[in-house]
Amino acid sequence: MKYYNARRIIREELSVDVLSIAIGVFGGLLLNGRVESFITLPILLAYVPIINGIGGNVLSVFGSRLGSALHLGYARGFDRETSKNMALFVLIAIITFSIAALVLYVSNHVSGESMSFRIAFIPVLAGVMLVGSLLPLTVLLGLVAYRLGLDPDNVVISLMTTVADFSGIVFLLLSMRLMGV
Repeated sequence: MKYYNARRIIREELSVDVLSIAIGVFGGLLLNGRVESFITLPILLAYVPIINGIGGNVLSVFGSRLGSALHLGYARGFDRETSKNMALFVLIAIITFSIAALVLYVSNHVSGESMSFRIAFIPVLAGVMLVGSLLPLTVLLGLVAYRLGLDPDNVVISLMTTVADFSGIVFLLLSMRLMGV
């Protein structure tokens, strides 16, 4: 039994990668336009890879589980099981981003720098907004890909990682503003 079709994977993945490049460029331009915020408080630069990495990881794992559920016929849309999984992944995001904020807070104090709790809370707020807002988009994208005959595993994970990177920057900037930074 053949599990993978190389031509199909390349065709589906390559189109997503080209779109990902464009989204990544816009994310970089957005970040570059707000560079003064990061110069005045350099610890905020440490938040970018944390938010994008954790957010992308959480959404990728969810997207992978969704792809498997669609292939196996367990998911049909925004059903009860999918909603329960979404809630679980929001909880995972809250825990993971809180741990990241705690590690940043403690490491900052160990290094002799001071950091307010308000500053340490920024990645938690940004990360939870990121994951909470993109989980429904992940489901929608998975359903559309599946119904179009595309393999959600070739489309959802790559695209959502890129969308999470761009959105992570947007939610980081929004969280900075909400926290008065």
